Amino acid sequence: MVIEDYIDVLISCCGKSDKVDKEIIDTYQSHFLNGDIGLIFNKYTEEEKYEVYIYIKTKDKIASPLLYITSANKNELELYYSELLEFIKNDEPKNIINRCIIKDKN
Repeated sequence: MVIEDYIDVLISCCGKSDKVDKEIIDTYQSHFLNGDIGLIFNKYTEEEKYEVYIYIKTKDKIASPLLYITSANKNELELYYSELLEFIKNDEPKNIINRCIIKDKN
């Protein structure tokens, strides 16, 4: 399977992100298959709320947000961001994609 096929599957697994103004706290992006994978840690501008999620993209397609979590607990999301960062840096693409699919089906 090529990345575009994976993205088609992952799009149906994407969570919902709030459509509010956000400030990026931290971000990471790297090459993934023949596209990119990234990690975002945002703070909502108008309230003490945070979100963390992964995206996988090519020039023409994106699956986002994946493994999405939102919370008012910044420390909890800092730990989650660190966990996901290690995961996407050190694991195989197949395992990353499978975790995104399995997590969002539960």
